Amino acid sequence: MLRALLHWRVPLRVGVPTAAAVVLVAFAVPSVWGAMRGLDGTRDGLLLAPGINEREKCFVDTHQDWAVNFTRWVAKRIPTDAEFDYLGRADPVCLQLVLFPRVWAATGDPAQYRIYAGIVPEPVRARLRAERRLPPASRTIERYGRDLLLVREP
Repeated sequence: MLRALLHWRVPLRVGVPTAAAVVLVAFAVPSVWGAMRGLDGTRDGLLLAPGINEREKCFVDTHQDWAVNFTRWVAKRIPTDAEFDYLGRADPVCLQLVLFPRVWAATGDPAQYRIYAGIVPEPVRARLRAERRLPPASRTIERYGRDLLLVREP
């Protein structure tokens, strides 16, 4: 067909690779172009929301924006070499990521701090009520919100 269009003789060993290259370009370029445009959407998804850092993006991506300020508050109160335990509704993987280098206490080991987010057991609530009578400096429970607590264990 190429010979008929060009009106000259093209050797078969040149015409076949040329025709294959034209067909490949005709089909490959649009799909590569579309894939590159898809990467733009992926890159846009990696952008950070204003006011949060890379670690806190985990909470934003899981629609737990409320946990960003809470974990900032907790991080200021727990030393970096402390071990903590957690019970709550925030994503535990995101919590560990944000609080790193603080580490989760191993199962069965005593934790220096306990974090409660939305799920506060009754014994902890009773302890909180009892501590209200104590001076602020001697309290072991700090409250961030109604059901957001940080407990320093003795």
